[in-house]
Amino acid sequence: MSDKIQTIQRIVAKDGSYIQLPPWYSGEENWANLAHPNVYVADSKVEYPRGTKYVEGERVFRYAIYDGKLTASTWNSIADTAGDDLMGKALFNTGFAQDYASSLVYGAGSTVDVWTTVASTVVGTERSNDFYSGGWMNGKDTAPSDARMFFRRITKSVYSAAKTVNGTARTLVTTLTLDQALVNSFTAMTFVLTPNPWKHAAWFSGDANAGYSPVLGVSMVNNPTANYNVWLQTWGECGTAQITNAAVGASERETSFYIMSDGSFQGLADGTTDTYGLRGAYTYAGYTLVSTVTESGSGQDESYPILFLRLSP
Repeated sequence: MSDKIQTIQRIVAKDGSYIQLPPWYSGEENWANLAHPNVYVADSKVEYPRGTKYVEGERVFRYAIYDGKLTASTWNSIADTAGDDLMGKALFNTGFAQDYASSLVYGAGSTVDVWTTVASTVVGTERSNDFYSGGWMNGKDTAPSDARMFFRRITKSVYSAAKTVNGTARTLVTTLTLDQALVNSFTAMTFVLTPNPWKHAAWFSGDANAGYSPVLGVSMVNNPTANYNVWLQTWGECGTAQITNAAVGASERETSFYIMSDGSFQGLADGTTDTYGLRGAYTYAGYTLVSTVTESGSGQDESYPILFLRLSP
């Protein structure tokens, strides 16, 4: 397949820890870097491909770029500002899902290339190379009538202000290279594009009960500067001082936690009224690592509960 580079990596654990690189996609740097990081330090430059996985015992981290702080409940207003004591708070994926009707698709090659216009209202960096690299395409062909579905990873995206596609002059063209060819060379298709989530991590500073974006992981850095790269914890023992209700643990069976829209955590006592609608509206974070009963013989509130995070192993 064109432009497809395979990375061959031997996983060698040192002191119970190792780096695992993501599948290759265009636009990233340092594909040979297997050095173990300090997860508590933000990087001013890219040290690993975004999406790199670092395993340390039972704890798992992913490498992401911190876009900044969201300041509007619409979730599309990034403020390029330093983080506000983000250690222990969850960050969110602000990458959007852009819909493409068949009229916006200029054609699909017989191999792995798809040509489409840049029709998004979120202009910004979408009109640049590799904006969608490492992201996803999900859709179906609209001819023939059986409307076959397809789902592909985008390995490369190239933006052209003007480009001739299949003999026709076009403007605002993005050429998408996929990890696998489509079933046929379609002339009509509809799909959704979304960029790599690890290139769009942000914190929401608004209401804990008003948000729309999915959780990526828990920040290990207190005050990252916007556009710095950070490690987000996605699994294992996790220290979280950011609890919406600072007194948790005294209620019977209050061991499960959910992530609120501001990145804080809220406990849920089994059998009680779900005040926040946690089970249906918010991401399940994990459970308390230790008992809140054995210290005193009865349920005891803990201001800083340690969780076993269960987002992505």
